[in-house]
Amino acid sequence: MQKTNDVIGLGNALVDFLVEVDENKLLEFNLKKGEMHLVEEEKAKEILEIIQQQELKIETASGGSSANTLRAIAFLGGKAILCGKVGEDKHGEIYVQQLENHGVSTKINKHYKTTGHCVSFITPDSQRTMSTYLGAALELYKEDILEEDIAKSKVLHLEGYQIEGPTKETILHAIELAKKHNTLVSIDLADPGLIRRNKEFLKELVMHHADIVFVNEIEAKEFTGLENEDAVRELGKHAKIAIVKLGEEGSLVFQNNKIIKINPFPAKAIDTTGAGDTFAAGLLYGYCQGWPIEKAGNLGSLMASKIVEQVGVKVNQLNVQELKKQIEEKTMIKIGIIGGSGLDNPNILKDSQDLEVNTPYGKPSSLLKVGKINDVDVVLLARHGRKHTIPPTQVNFRANIHALKEAGCTHILATTACGSLKKEIGRGDFVILNQFIDFTRHRKVTFHEEFPNGDIKHTPMAEPFDKTLREIFIKTCEELGLKHHKNGTVVTIEGPRFSTKAESHMFRSWNADVINMSIAPEATLANEIGIPYAAVAMSTDYDCWKEDEVAVTWEDVLKVFKENVEKVTNLLAKAIPKINNKDKVVLEKVEIEKEEDNKTEFDLKSTIRTIPHWPKQGIMFRDITTLLQNPEAFNYCIQKFKEQYQNKNINKIVGIESRGFIFGSVLAKELGLPFVLMRKPGKLPAETVAQEYQLEYGTDKVEIHKDAIDDGDNVLIVDDLLATGGTMQAACQLVEKLNGNVAGVAFVIDLPDLKGREKLLSYDVFNLVEFEGE
Repeated sequence: MQKTNDVIGLGNALVDFLVEVDENKLLEFNLKKGEMHLVEEEKAKEILEIIQQQELKIETASGGSSANTLRAIAFLGGKAILCGKVGEDKHGEIYVQQLENHGVSTKINKHYKTTGHCVSFITPDSQRTMSTYLGAALELYKEDILEEDIAKSKVLHLEGYQIEGPTKETILHAIELAKKHNTLVSIDLADPGLIRRNKEFLKELVMHHADIVFVNEIEAKEFTGLENEDAVRELGKHAKIAIVKLGEEGSLVFQNNKIIKINPFPAKAIDTTGAGDTFAAGLLYGYCQGWPIEKAGNLGSLMASKIVEQVGVKVNQLNVQELKKQIEEKTMIKIGIIGGSGLDNPNILKDSQDLEVNTPYGKPSSLLKVGKINDVDVVLLARHGRKHTIPPTQVNFRANIHALKEAGCTHILATTACGSLKKEIGRGDFVILNQFIDFTRHRKVTFHEEFPNGDIKHTPMAEPFDKTLREIFIKTCEELGLKHHKNGTVVTIEGPRFSTKAESHMFRSWNADVINMSIAPEATLANEIGIPYAAVAMSTDYDCWKEDEVAVTWEDVLKVFKENVEKVTNLLAKAIPKINNKDKVVLEKVEIEKEEDNKTEFDLKSTIRTIPHWPKQGIMFRDITTLLQNPEAFNYCIQKFKEQYQNKNINKIVGIESRGFIFGSVLAKELGLPFVLMRKPGKLPAETVAQEYQLEYGTDKVEIHKDAIDDGDNVLIVDDLLATGGTMQAACQLVEKLNGNVAGVAFVIDLPDLKGREKLLSYDVFNLVEFEGE
């Protein structure tokens, strides 16, 4: 069903009474400052009567956390719906009318109880303390929720206040409908007291149902037991997006394994009522429009700063066009480009000029060349100097990254030459890097010389290359028809020397894809300073592991890079406009996508039975029949293989008799590839080609149909177990005899003690589990 609405909210439909008091008044009513207190009808009447008798100034508005959020979303131009319940009274009529006047569609039914209300006491420090009588709001039932409304909405927004009382079942029903229709579930945990009373239920809700979670710093501490950054990271283990609101210090957003700091806008706070609700409105509105989360968070932060400068949540008094203009100006894109070998002097900038800068870490490698590419601001920096005079070890990476930060760069794109560690990554191929192994020894890879006052900083580095920028590179390569590899692990070595053969083979055994001398320090520092970073590596050589080629030289590297520099320039020129946040290039899916990294890893090893002394004394036989009897274990194997190879350039899968047939054939079906049998002699009916290999006593053979492999096929060979490696080595040689390329070899089990990998050093080896020393 088409998502025609932005946000549907369930909320306590409450009339807000805003009262300015000193802290003694809170003591008089026995209210704990800064929290929400549920009161019964008699107590609620008593408080209102005292306020009226003392002639305190009262402002009245239609309120409730969800209503505040939805009203602000509608004000911004979003489509918002509120489901709630009011009484058959004057306050109920006013409540509905005010929301509709603000552009919110209301699905609000009536009940014989009186309309609920919330008295917000505002103390001189702008903090609010709430006395809430829920009244008719408690009578919101499952029958009041229309499935069609949730199905047509991108986000279902809930307020934590509703988990107490009869509305709890209504909340769970709405979540069930949201899951059914791929509608994201957003929840504001609302109040530390509420969290204390319902912690276990809320944890269950967040862990299994919530996609977007809002808390303030006190609520975060109450819920997780952790402070700000640690708290948002903990919440982010379960939610797609986690937000910790820090009041006048801004907020923290955790998405895609990264913490994004949303800075505050200057404000002179008078009343913080609804500030958190309005922040949520800005973020949810922007998110539903496909904005990057930082831009959406900035809109929320700006709106909250405007709301606290007045009494009450009066979004209609704001200028929506001015707000959006201010956000566009704040989030203007400026791209830093770090050019590697062969890209030191690109002539692609318009209105360019040189800028000399200095940093606390010294001068960067070159002057900054600033200008525009396709109307996007760009800053170009030559990593090794414009005449390539700086060796890799002497590059001042800290100054380079800091200079780009100070120049206002919001993103960094890097290009580099690299050596290939995989046969299938040919000269001139592009590799969109997603991981690195830092093998440098003498680089300064942190801006922190010390942790002053115990302010410890450890930068998460699980995903060092920005996901969105990588997707833009991949999309652009596809559009330009450039041969590319969607993932790649780069080993960064110290340099300036190239690798020894022993090192090159070692890096291949680590399953690295390419090798260079610059990327790891750059990526590390960019992540530490908070700039999204991505790198595209161009393969210029095969390092020195490939026995049928001479070892790499600098002249070879430069020759290949110069031959392909135009491709690099075109890639950058076409990719850069996509990063401009005015173009919604990489829209996040509306359906739920829990991060795979947060899933508990399946214990595959425990499903494999070990049988001692079979088939002869001294052998520990690893029996996979128990694995095959476990559907979850078998599916895990196939999915892990699929994850490993789905983005590789493979067009055929070979299975080795006999257990390789089991895993290889199912994997081939999953990947939509042809499957080829490799059998013992005499088992295949048509003309075959054979490869002999050595056994402990004697020899054996494997055979394949002569027409099964075509020239240039990129082949993955699958078997269940790697022992001495003889069979797989022969299988690889047989594929190559038919002019195929061995793109990889895959096993369920590796027995490292038998040193099978030593026979496969020229190939990309992957396995799921190991039994070593057992």
